[in-house]
Amino acid sequence: GTNIVVTQLQFVQRPPSTVNAALSQTTVINCTGSLAPGVPYTNAHWSTPQCIKSSSRRNVLSNGTLIITNATIADSGLYQCIIYFGLEIVTANVTISVPRADTSWMLTSDRWGG
Repeated sequence: GTNIVVTQLQFVQRPPSTVNAALSQTTVINCTGSLAPGVPYTNAHWSTPQCIKSSSRRNVLSNGTLIITNATIADSGLYQCIIYFGLEIVTANVTISVPRADTSWMLTSDRWGG
């Protein structure tokens, strides 16, 4: 007889659509897939339209988790987690925002003006 294996690639841990990262802090975003219930599949890749290359601050773990250490404003933007198996592909878009340092304390109040 012939054994037929039916797979349905899906997310086990789908990343959120938006992530607010803290300046100079570490951001962790999970992205894990599954071929069938209880069968984890971790062939995840991360990409960005800005062509941000992997660096010592950006790493993808073997389980598909993206880790950005010492986040800077340059890390802000659209990221995409892509998991594929054969011809099956699932994707998730994540917008990461890293705010500028809070400089509001440097603003001068009108009462100090002349």
